[in-house]
Amino acid sequence: MWWNRRKQKVKVPQSDFGSNMKELKSRLQTGESKSVLLQMESIAIRYLQQELNLKNQGNFNSLVGEYLKLHPQQHQDAWKKLEQDFELAKFGGGKKASHEILESYRNLKTCLNIKEEKEYE
Repeated sequence: MWWNRRKQKVKVPQSDFGSNMKELKSRLQTGESKSVLLQMESIAIRYLQQELNLKNQGNFNSLVGEYLKLHPQQHQDAWKKLEQDFELAKFGGGKKASHEILESYRNLKTCLNIKEEKEYE
């Protein structure tokens, strides 16, 4: 059908993190804020390790610090907001509302330079 052809023409984000972000997006409304935020953190860590050419080294805070030293103008506010959100998730900040998790998701997409194109369904 014609709508299937339209879906096939939609471009997938260039990074290999696009599929991880799609999977994560499906979990945003589940109410499991801590596990969703920790999954976001693991995606961000892998991205930072890839950008800094580090293999399995460093925690999120140290990686963000190194990344921002090399790229001071690269979404600094979004990285700092994610840093706060991940700290709260790890150290018992309580359950976050779905709109707060969605904001964190958008910040992560901004930091990873992922721009989704709309699908026609």
